[in-house]
Amino acid sequence: MTSRKLQPIAATILMIFSSFNSLADSKRNYHGDVELGAVVTTGNTDAVSAKTAINVEQEFTEWRTEYVVDAQYQRSQFEDDEGEKQRETTEQQIFLSYQGNYKLKEPNKTFFMLGSYNDERFNGYNYQITAVTGYGWRLLEDKTSTVDIEIGPGYTWNEFDNSDKQQGTIFHGAFKYEKQLTVATRFKQDITIDASFSGANSKSKLESSLIADINGRLAMKVSLYVEYNTKPDEDIRSVDTETGITLVYSF
Repeated sequence: MTSRKLQPIAATILMIFSSFNSLADSKRNYHGDVELGAVVTTGNTDAVSAKTAINVEQEFTEWRTEYVVDAQYQRSQFEDDEGEKQRETTEQQIFLSYQGNYKLKEPNKTFFMLGSYNDERFNGYNYQITAVTGYGWRLLEDKTSTVDIEIGPGYTWNEFDNSDKQQGTIFHGAFKYEKQLTVATRFKQDITIDASFSGANSKSKLESSLIADINGRLAMKVSLYVEYNTKPDEDIRSVDTETGITLVYSF
């Protein structure tokens, strides 16, 4: 990765962490989970890949922070023109995000700042960086269900494989639903929309997952992930889908 490519990444990370590091206090509470498993991918690639993800939430007196690391790697086998079997890397992705949620005086309402970085080979981009600020609130909370909404403006910086750059304003919207189905089973639905105001690519992501507890800390997760891009690069499909089965360790 070149120094020129690292500049926007470093600037984003420094901006996010410098905004929140001074807010830390001694009353901290961490919890999160680690996923590891296999993903069956259809769309721009058709193969089986390895997937790992780390999700951590940290509670402060006035803030709640969320960290996400998501990585996938895939090598596929194919036949060349002479009928020889070959292997090559067909997917390599790392996604990083950090979100700080300031707890407002009204219950279940927050002001949030979100920054994310996506480096994914074979999707037409060298990198995609997004920064968003906005308002979040919990619409529903009962004994078995929660519904959360986030909306706000943002800005995106993209670099294509040919080194062309694209940037512009976006509208960010997120919907999160979680339902406890049984004592040991829960369902989660996450929908995210980043709509461009400048006529650039808009991205929508949907993930449905069913999580079944195996024991106190270990669970199995079955998920369906769909990503839709309005203006994909040439020879790239608009829709990618992933069906995943992962083990989840909570801490």
